[in-house]
Amino acid sequence: MTLAFVFGLIFLAGPLLFLLLSRARVAPPVLICGALGFFLLGLGLQHWGKAEIWPLTVLGLFWLAWIGTLAFAAVRLQAAQPAARRWTRVVGAVGTTVPWFGLATAAWMAG
Repeated sequence: MTLAFVFGLIFLAGPLLFLLLSRARVAPPVLICGALGFFLLGLGLQHWGKAEIWPLTVLGLFWLAWIGTLAFAAVRLQAAQPAARRWTRVVGAVGTTVPWFGLATAAWMAG
C-alpha cells in the first residue's frame, strides 16, 4: 500500500465518512454500509498474526473508530448547542486527518 493511496483515503474518505455520520439524520443505507465495512475489517482479524494484512486491518479499524468517535462527539455537541453545527462539522472533518500525520511521521522516522 503506497503512501499516496493512504493519503487520498485519509484526506477524502475520512472527512466524507465523518460528514455522513454527523448529519442530523443518518440514512439507513449509510449505517448498513458502515456496518458492512466494520464486518469486512473484522473478517481480516481472523488472520491475526498469520497474514501480512492484519496490521493494515487493525490500523483501519482504529481509524474508523477514530472517525466514529469524532462523529459521536460532534452529534452530541450539536444536540446541546445547535449554533455549533457548522464548526463541529468543519473541525471534525479536519480532525479525521490527524492519523495521517502520525503515519507520515512514523514512515519518515523509519527511513
